[in-house]
Amino acid sequence: MTVTVITNTATTAYSIPGDWTNTNQIECWGAGGAGGGGSVGAATAGSGGGYASKSNIAGLSGSIPITIPSGGAHAAGNGPGGAGGDCQFNTSAVAATGGQGGPNNGGAPGAAGVGTVGTVLNTGGAGGTSSGTAQTCAGGGGGAAGKDGNGTVGGNRAGSTSGAGGSGDAGSGGAGGTGVSSGAGNPGTANTEGGGGGSGGAAGGVGGVGGLPGGGGGGGGSGPGANGADGGVGQIRITYTPAVGGPVFPGFMNLMGVGQ
Repeated sequence: MTVTVITNTATTAYSIPGDWTNTNQIECWGAGGAGGGGSVGAATAGSGGGYASKSNIAGLSGSIPITIPSGGAHAAGNGPGGAGGDCQFNTSAVAATGGQGGPNNGGAPGAAGVGTVGTVLNTGGAGGTSSGTAQTCAGGGGGAAGKDGNGTVGGNRAGSTSGAGGSGDAGSGGAGGTGVSSGAGNPGTANTEGGGGGSGGAAGGVGGVGGLPGGGGGGGGSGPGANGADGGVGQIRITYTPAVGGPVFPGFMNLMGVGQ
């Protein structure tokens, strides 16, 4: 098997190799949303990106357009988090959406990313909340979806501890960042099967960044400068069985003692 993993958001095309076959699998991960920032109160985290895959696609050749999405970006000045971008292979032959960003100062999380085109379609985990305004600790980012299932929902604030990030790929991917009772949140763990969400920040602390691919960023704790964290970028994984064999030359066969 030949496996190519693409995470560079500047990459816009994939060239089908000469040994390509129709025994293949294309997987797409949407990017994670960013956590919101806290000012009056702690914020809600970003949601995880979705997942889609399709196998044995026939007729691929030449240069195939792809979109590797950027993770949602946190806003300056404690604003709401940005949405993660959508992932596409061959103009939506396989596609998954990114997670939405979290609102600032609490509130319900934005929608998680979903697989939209493919045979296997899974959904990222929603971001966790601070469970009301004027709280000091923020929610954790949602985990990215993966081939094994949906991403885990990010944790809500629990008393004086911020919410933990959700795990990626139904627990088979990256772990979520652990919650904190002071300072900045912890990042989600990167894992090629789906990134974990970053945990929320505590009072005055920024959120933890989402793990690659597709983990949601943690929300910022209450206080000036407590920004939310960026979401993890998306990913495309291309797997195929290379063509084998080729022309057989009689002279070579004789040297090997074949046909004598």
